[in-house]
Amino acid sequence: MYKNLYICICWNEYCSTRLKLLLMKKFLRKHRYGLVIIIPGAFLGFLYWYYIGCNTGTCPITSVWYNSAIYGAILGYFAGDLIDSRKRKKESVQAQSGQMSE
Repeated sequence: MYKNLYICICWNEYCSTRLKLLLMKKFLRKHRYGLVIIIPGAFLGFLYWYYIGCNTGTCPITSVWYNSAIYGAILGYFAGDLIDSRKRKKESVQAQSGQMSE
């Protein structure tokens, strides 16, 4: 709880640039796969609109290309974040098993 409060307070004008860069780097490391897979997800969303799409224009997601691309990017982020969380979980289990064997 206090960690989130510290981050919110830190983003004011008195926060040092170095600390902001460190927090941004931590965020990017934590969500790296999610952020990387956004681009292929958006491209796949566009391809879905192009090849399958909605001819009548009544479909809310596939009626225009940018809705499909945004939807694909969101799904890509969720898929990448799922990969991130599973990797972190696997690494923590391996670290715990390494500590127990010592």
